[in-house]
Amino acid sequence: MPKLVTLLLLTIAVCSLKAQTLTRDSVLGSWICRQVTSHELDPSIPNSPAMMDMAEKTFLNSTFTFDSQRFLFHTANKNAPMAMAEMMKAFNNQKWSLDKKENLIHIGDPRENIARFLVKRKGRLLFVIIDETPLLLMFEKI
Repeated sequence: MPKLVTLLLLTIAVCSLKAQTLTRDSVLGSWICRQVTSHELDPSIPNSPAMMDMAEKTFLNSTFTFDSQRFLFHTANKNAPMAMAEMMKAFNNQKWSLDKKENLIHIGDPRENIARFLVKRKGRLLFVIIDETPLLLMFEKI
């Protein structure tokens, strides 16, 4: 029940936040993932308890750094499954770009679509939905 309440609150927060205007400068820096939940914005995206468990082990306490040269660096947490940690290395040294209109961060060239993050920012928190996944991640600026 507590997870359901948390999920509901995070979903409401992402959908209804009076978020700060997303700018390049507001994204720069290092962010640590403090919470991993699922969203239900697209019911066609598969979701399972096992997948959410793996996502939590992979992302919780991992960091993403968006540097001023527009490179992204990901540091996995020590509990991340080896296969997922290796897969996440694909994000390292990738260029990132911001689509302010759509609140999207593109990883790699937008035409390549390595990954897209739907982003909302409020204070020191960054709420991220990874495109084509059921994942809703809450990051804190560090």
